Amino acid sequence: MKEIRVGSLEDFFASVTETAREIDQGKTVTPKYTTWVEPQDLACLLQPTLKAIRQHKRVYFSVLSRELHKNARSLKKDLDILSKYELISIHSEINAKHRRERVIESNFQSEQLEFRALV
Repeated sequence: MKEIRVGSLEDFFASVTETAREIDQGKTVTPKYTTWVEPQDLACLLQPTLKAIRQHKRVYFSVLSRELHKNARSLKKDLDILSKYELISIHSEINAKHRRERVIESNFQSEQLEFRALV
């Protein structure tokens, strides 16, 4: 499971320090798949963009833009945030009409995403 936590840079380093302490004490440490997200970015992640990408798993930028009724600039901002936290990957490919098209692929097809807020 991939865990997405809301927190500051200090929260991230506190988590790393805790893990390092466990290693120093000789405890068995299981791999953590945690992505730290700034609070204002989390609000953007919860937009319909995330849900639409997850449903398609692989979708063209233009199709996603039409489906979500978003202009290219707005959609690009959402995708940049999702890409920043490695939830999606974006690449270009040539379509049947010999045009270069951006393709968005989900990096979490079968994984459950869990959002937590540290208070």
